[in-house]
Amino acid sequence: MALRRPPALSGARTLYTAHDVARFCEVDPKTVHLWVARGLVAHALTPGGHRRFTRTDVLRLLRAHDYPLPEALTSAPARLAVMAEPERGDVEGKLKGRFELVLNADPVTCLLRLEDVHADALLVVLDGPVATAATVGRLRAHPGTRHLFVACVGAGEPCDAAKAEGADACGSLAAALEATAAFFKA
Repeated sequence: MALRRPPALSGARTLYTAHDVARFCEVDPKTVHLWVARGLVAHALTPGGHRRFTRTDVLRLLRAHDYPLPEALTSAPARLAVMAEPERGDVEGKLKGRFELVLNADPVTCLLRLEDVHADALLVVLDGPVATAATVGRLRAHPGTRHLFVACVGAGEPCDAAKAEGADACGSLAAALEATAAFFKA
């Protein structure tokens, strides 16, 4: 039986089918459906009731179960939405070339656009009234953003609170970027 090639990543968020995930894991598609039923992998449903999986959710599954990471998932740069105040210009300079950037000077605008920009990850600079640990918790609870890899820049109590709310990484800018880059690369 010949294996189909996985779909190529494009600028828009690529959604994978259960069959794609099964190919990545070298299992039967029914196994993927069982994983979904057990809550082992996050997914979304199309209006027609078909399961779809984001790149980030597939990477989480593969890493959690020690599967090799297919080149189709790791070759393209992650699309990183940046929620930072305008005075955080140093963020853009450090990110260029490593990620496909979606810059947002206004944190509120960033939150409103998150689903439309099809980001794989979000960088939150924990330094304002909008960019808080509670915001991270709300992102984790929302079906349209729960798939995001959330990296926070901060220290001390705000960082600890963000981790408690579900941030995937928190620390200095360099540490947050390194954790994000490592997640999306083999």
